[in-house]
Amino acid sequence: MHSQIIFSSGALDASESAVESSDAASSSLPSSCCDIVPTATPSIAGTKRGIVPKRRFQKGTFVKRGDNWVGMWRVDMLQPDGTTKREQRSQTFVGLSERAARAAFQPILDAVNAANQATPPVPKTSDTVAKAVREWREHAAVSLKPSTRRSVESHLRQSPGGFVV
Repeated sequence: MHSQIIFSSGALDASESAVESSDAASSSLPSSCCDIVPTATPSIAGTKRGIVPKRRFQKGTFVKRGDNWVGMWRVDMLQPDGTTKREQRSQTFVGLSERAARAAFQPILDAVNAANQATPPVPKTSDTVAKAVREWREHAAVSLKPSTRRSVESHLRQSPGGFVV
């Protein structure tokens, strides 16, 4: 049973009784200092749902420092106690354009991702506007008044995509 402890401002009379809980922590409290009231719904806030693994695929960071380009990435290092620690590494590309430096940086990232057996994240796909309009015409437009349907179709024709009937 989930319960919430509410401290009362005054001492309880002998005629008043406190609601007792089966919890060991609350039974150690004197009954004259507080009432125990059950909560309306149990709270799961703050409970952990398990370990979240670190993201393994890396795109790296690429910045310009002075006239040079610097590529940065992180490497998992195994510690003597068996834990893993992430360390930041960097490579400076002197005298290269941004495009050439990025091209030289990519094999480093590929090697890091291969060592971690990381795969690139799957891009989120979204439906096209044309498909959404087509589904709207099939399902929602049939329940509209003819004047509303004409008005919406007019707006669709005037839109940049020009969704013709």
